[in-house]
Amino acid sequence: MSAQQGPTLKKTLTAVLLDKGIIDESTLRKAEEVLSKEGIKSRNQLLHILADQFKVNRDALFAEAAQFYTFRTLDIAKDSTDDGVLAFIRRELQSLPLYLREQAVENRVLPYKVDKEREGRLLIITPDPTNAGIYAIARSFENKKFEICYVPLSQWQEIWNRVSIDRAIYKDHESDLRDQGFVSDDEEDGERFEQEIDEEISRSGLVSLIESIFVDAVRVGASDIHVVPKGEKVTEFYFRVDGRLSRWYTHTETRAEAVSAVVKDRAKNLDRFERNLAQDGFA
Repeated sequence: MSAQQGPTLKKTLTAVLLDKGIIDESTLRKAEEVLSKEGIKSRNQLLHILADQFKVNRDALFAEAAQFYTFRTLDIAKDSTDDGVLAFIRRELQSLPLYLREQAVENRVLPYKVDKEREGRLLIITPDPTNAGIYAIARSFENKKFEICYVPLSQWQEIWNRVSIDRAIYKDHESDLRDQGFVSDDEEDGERFEQEIDEEISRSGLVSLIESIFVDAVRVGASDIHVVPKGEKVTEFYFRVDGRLSRWYTHTETRAEAVSAVVKDRAKNLDRFERNLAQDGFA
């Protein structure tokens, strides 16, 4: 009678990485030494040490980790990330308190879409699904059914660039302006109008809003910014990225004159020659 075969032991993640040639023994040993010196035993941290300090291919590491821990992998490059998808992401982020939105940015977490084929689950994308910190964020969305999905860092960053790192907090600045009493639908006489404009400009809410948009433009590599007044309280911001001009944000809470004045004030130290080059498509 033959002896029964014992249960097959599952390989460790590091063993899988070694078997597939993603890392070698020497690199793993050095990374584990760093991990030991830092007093941390987290496998997630080991992956980051391998990627950040030893320059192991990040996507290969985390794609393998996602498969090992049975996280779903999405290729969002093949999906249609149109304005509707971007609007959904912004709306979901906006539903969170500001501190949670900041955590979402820090932990690279985005609510992507609802999977109607899987009980209406909210698909949450991240380039690091092994990060335990993402679950507190995921549970904070209104949809309590969610699934953590892996996407490569480059894909996550691309869609985040389109959603905009600062756009999620624009509305908070606008709410501050509203709370401070600068948004009013009443008609004012000329003197009061000028006074209100000056007050709007002097307050930090509007200045912070414009500075956030400027920071956003720098972060996404915009060569120039176009500010277009479209109405009394409607101002559109356009960014030129990779030679393409597209609308980035529409501000509807303060007078266009106030927005224009703040933009001119905050941009006055820019080199005029550099600005002209950017507008001509050379910067």
